[in-house]
Amino acid sequence: MLVRWKRKKLNGPANSAFGEEDSDEDYSNQIIPRKKADVTSEDRKTLIESLKREGNTLAEVGQFWEALSKFGKAIVLGKEEIENSSDIDNTRILSVLYELSAQCYAEVAEVFRAVSAAEKAVNFDTTCCVARQTLARSQINIGELGLACTNIQKSILLNPAVKDAWEDLKEIRELLRKRNETTWALLPVETRPGIVNQRLGM
Repeated sequence: MLVRWKRKKLNGPANSAFGEEDSDEDYSNQIIPRKKADVTSEDRKTLIESLKREGNTLAEVGQFWEALSKFGKAIVLGKEEIENSSDIDNTRILSVLYELSAQCYAEVAEVFRAVSAAEKAVNFDTTCCVARQTLARSQINIGELGLACTNIQKSILLNPAVKDAWEDLKEIRELLRKRNETTWALLPVETRPGIVNQRLGM
């Protein structure tokens, strides 16, 4: 079962900075129109925000690969910004871009890339509930229900007001219950925990 995002728009957190791409993708060949030495911090931030907006617009009309290209270019600039400044907003910028990329990867069924991008989003901003929620949804798609449950719970702890995170938690728990029932049903009767304990007098 492939989980699609419930959010209708690809929006970063309200306090979003920018984001970075996962290292599995080669964005080193993305062409940025000016030499690094000629680009000021303010220039980079403006261009990153512009690329992020363009990526969102493309994603909202289903052009996910094109959106990923925009996010990737923004990521290259975001990395440059981190190299030049230790401002905490720069890591949040990268977190947002990774999270947006993860959503796009999920939409095109690139489930492992989605997980990789979502993990980086969390690494760049561990306090972002949206990144945690996206990571949890990505992990559902690769069958990592235990990890998904952990991350959606962390997302809820960061922001209990996000209603669809509670819905995600309910869905994950239901998937875990069904998987456990299936696993139990597939076990030979003599190896089931209750039977073994009876035989051992426990």
